[in-house]
Amino acid sequence: MNSTHLDASASVDGAYTYTPASGTVLSAGTQTLHVDFIPTDTANYNITSKNVTINVLKTTPTITWNSPPDMIYGTSLNSTQLNATASVMEHLYILQ
Repeated sequence: MNSTHLDASASVDGAYTYTPASGTVLSAGTQTLHVDFIPTDTANYNITSKNVTINVLKTTPTITWNSPPDMIYGTSLNSTQLNATASVMEHLYILQ
């Protein structure tokens, strides 16, 4: 998560504390984000909080597998030919 997802605002100055914190990698599925707000002027404004839901979508890994060099008949397949790799990326979306 980053500032795109943790972007609460209030009508007065103050400090925000997010749970989970910025930089957290969420698992796929519906998650709850929470923010606590402490106004600078606590003499006139109450501390408050809010929850929102976020849906973390599954992603499809990208497979990288370069064509192996030619081989001679009768040679067993090994890690030279069977060396595919996969990478995973996370996509986050806010539901409001």
